[in-house]
Amino acid sequence: NKGKKYIDVYYSASLSTPWRNALIDAIIEWNLLNGKIIFKGPYIMPFALPVGNIVVTPKGDMQKDILGESYSPDNKGNPGSHIFVNKYRALTHTHMKLTLAHELGHTIGFMHTNTNDGLKLYTNNSTCDNKSDTKSVMCTGDKNGVVWNGFSLCDKKAFYSLYPL
Repeated sequence: NKGKKYIDVYYSASLSTPWRNALIDAIIEWNLLNGKIIFKGPYIMPFALPVGNIVVTPKGDMQKDILGESYSPDNKGNPGSHIFVNKYRALTHTHMKLTLAHELGHTIGFMHTNTNDGLKLYTNNSTCDNKSDTKSVMCTGDKNGVVWNGFSLCDKKAFYSLYPL
């Protein structure tokens, strides 16, 4: 466990049971990477959120095409503190899990793989470094109807490049 970073994930009491179940599965997916970052929880949100942790909250004023949004890490190495999910979008469990896995990625510093909205992460893999990975959890856009089969090869390369063991 030396060198691992543990991040507690909380949810607000108003988060629906389907979103909570998807959050559990998204955390499991990230932890199966067996990397430097380990997400713990999810736990019901305490009165005050401890620094360095994440809380997932439903949000009712999001545009219909937005499934989730999140904060990026701060300049002290803490993960983005909040993930918001669209409380009015009806989604399948798989789609909710994908949305939360995507937003968890943002909280630890990952940007979209198919846009130029962040610094390019080089993995020393020419396929991953020179092409848009449409199977990436970090590919942006409404993936309604898409079945997510877990992290792509390029997702894994990026994770281990950004957070080497």
